Amino acid sequence: MLIVFEGPDEVGKTTLSTELSHNRTPVYNATKENYAAVLADLKDEPEVVQTFDRIDWLTHMMYRLAMPDKEWNDERVRTVFAMPEAHLVLSVHQPDLVPEAEGENYTELHSTKVNQAYYHFLDILAGLNRAWDYSLWKSVTAFEVSRDEDGTFHRQLRVFDAPGFPWGSSFERLVNDGPSLLELLRYADSKIG
Repeated sequence: MLIVFEGPDEVGKTTLSTELSHNRTPVYNATKENYAAVLADLKDEPEVVQTFDRIDWLTHMMYRLAMPDKEWNDERVRTVFAMPEAHLVLSVHQPDLVPEAEGENYTELHSTKVNQAYYHFLDILAGLNRAWDYSLWKSVTAFEVSRDEDGTFHRQLRVFDAPGFPWGSSFERLVNDGPSLLELLRYADSKIG
């Protein structure tokens, strides 16, 4: 099973992707090439969970659109590609609780705009995936995240879209951490075939 985690800084992507990866080593910044390499490596092992911490083109687009005043010094071309064998898990901050990303030289406005970009783009990603018969990702999941002063994450499932999955079930309301997310995605895989 392949799972890709996306979202702004400080939502726990690296934490979840490390926790759920079979070797506790997520692939950082999914590219068309490293995605193809992981697919080839795991083609005979569908039960093995490999995670990706960010999608190179999506992260690049969200941050550059939200922060046009920042100099990135990165002219590398990004290839946009679908990941139909992977589950997309996007996390965003609760709109009124967006922290400034530590050590990233961002302002509060930057962090808010990045969160808004992901928040609104989620509708496009999930809508296109459904309209195109789940050919972009196997499923799209979205969490809204808050953090306590001690850094503890609290996740609330806001969106789960996969073929044949009943919306609004009690199962969805129970998904709020790595193990329950993995259970949900395994359940979705069993329904997909």
